[in-house]
Amino acid sequence: SDGVTGALTIDAAANLYYLGASQPSRFLKKFSPSLALIASRPLEAGSNDGYLASDGNYVYAAHNGSSGPDAPAKIVKYDSNLVPVATATYLVNGSTGGIARAIDADSSGNLFVLISTGFGSGARTHLIKYGNSLSGSSVAVDATGFDGAWLARQGAGLYVSGRVGSQFVVKKFDFNTLAD
Repeated sequence: SDGVTGALTIDAAANLYYLGASQPSRFLKKFSPSLALIASRPLEAGSNDGYLASDGNYVYAAHNGSSGPDAPAKIVKYDSNLVPVATATYLVNGSTGGIARAIDADSSGNLFVLISTGFGSGARTHLIKYGNSLSGSSVAVDATGFDGAWLARQGAGLYVSGRVGSQFVVKKFDFNTLAD
């Protein structure tokens, strides 16, 4: 690996996708099941590190934002050739400087993203659901208080876990009832 940071996901064909950074460049790479490099895409300046998820066919990257207009917090949907096919910018308390905490996708292409205003006691965290076109987002859950949160899915359950104060907490949500 030539990256110092990164995120991984796997598609339905067992191809591995790697979102990485080797300062100052950022990139998305696709590897075969035997780990042969298939494709590589440099990412635009300001695409801060984030998280990856796959619905089996598409790969989604949640990029952290900065306080400037050149690097908004955003979700990018890539096809299997690493070509962007949809983008959504998200705001946290009116700022594009949101921090992606976790991302997951279901087989229908619904995307679930935990985003936060920062770290520590004053930070606000929200769970947002996007449809497969990355439109129609809605704040589904106020998940404030989860520090270092993660997402996982099984059946109709969407689980958010993390530290709340000195306790480790797991909370289950029915993602079928979250609005598109």
